[in-house]
Amino acid sequence: MRLSIFSFESSKKFSLLRTLLFLTVFLVILKALSWCTRETSFPIMPSRVSAFELADSLDVSAITIGASYNVNISFDLLEMSHVPLWLPSADIFETEKIFEQFLLSGGAPDYAFMILDFSQLYQDNGTRQKLKSLNPSPRDQAYVLTTINSAFSLIEGDILGWLEASFFPPRGIFHLSHTRALHSAFVNAIDPPERSPSARFEFSQLSDPAAPDQIQIVADFITRLVVTTVDEDPEILDRSIASLQRIAELAAQSNVKLIVIAGAPLVRPYEEALARATKAAELSIVVDKDVALARASKALVNGDALVIPLSDVWDREVDGMRLDWFADNRHLNARGADIFTQRLEAFLSVP
Repeated sequence: MRLSIFSFESSKKFSLLRTLLFLTVFLVILKALSWCTRETSFPIMPSRVSAFELADSLDVSAITIGASYNVNISFDLLEMSHVPLWLPSADIFETEKIFEQFLLSGGAPDYAFMILDFSQLYQDNGTRQKLKSLNPSPRDQAYVLTTINSAFSLIEGDILGWLEASFFPPRGIFHLSHTRALHSAFVNAIDPPERSPSARFEFSQLSDPAAPDQIQIVADFITRLVVTTVDEDPEILDRSIASLQRIAELAAQSNVKLIVIAGAPLVRPYEEALARATKAAELSIVVDKDVALARASKALVNGDALVIPLSDVWDREVDGMRLDWFADNRHLNARGADIFTQRLEAFLSVP
């Protein structure tokens, strides 16, 4: 009797065809799960996905790229239509690929804004320790966007990150988010998130933006991420600057004015905690905040970007202690964003 690949007798024998069939079915199931969850697990993702899908028909003056520091800019005050493309904790390589894919999708903003913190120059979310990613969530979110119109678009050749983002539900988030996402997928509705997914985005207001425990958690995480990245890739600063240069080139080629604020407003106690953690980790030998930002700024200016040093619009010693301007230790609230934007506006040659 002829054996079937599904028969009991055949199941006892190794078969390359059976193995491939099993893997195919397994990957299809994983892919289905990831598609049910990945776009809605992160509260801010629906607006980003929509921006990519409608890129060629969007009529907006500005986009923001990079990390969450961009919430410090009030586009209402600037009277500019705006679409946010930043992602929480995004590194520069993710930022470059997101910007590139948005432009390739037909996006044509007049301006691209980016607030650049020095720690991003030493950050690569694709960095792994014993094959485990230290900061998987931003890479997952980035791949959600960069693969919308180009399924095999890799970020810095990160094929492991692409495989994980493509075939597994998003990592580094609470199970509640998965539950909400599955619910949304079946009833075609997105539950109101804790934080607004719209362009008017604000971080939740902490009662004490300078709470020592919160500051230490963030400082330790950033330090660990930078230490591991520098250990794995001593050339990380050069790679980051090269990526910034490509962002500037993309902007120039697409007639988009790139505006970069070199430095991010931070609560002063957080800056001090990060400096202590950096020193304790002996990072100060290889990481120089001022030199790194100066090099990055020079590369951007050479690429025809407008670079505004943070010191031109922000007094770290004085403003960093205005806790009533902050939502948390790294993000301004609405009042702080208005004040920051008013100062910034004087340096912008926008209509």
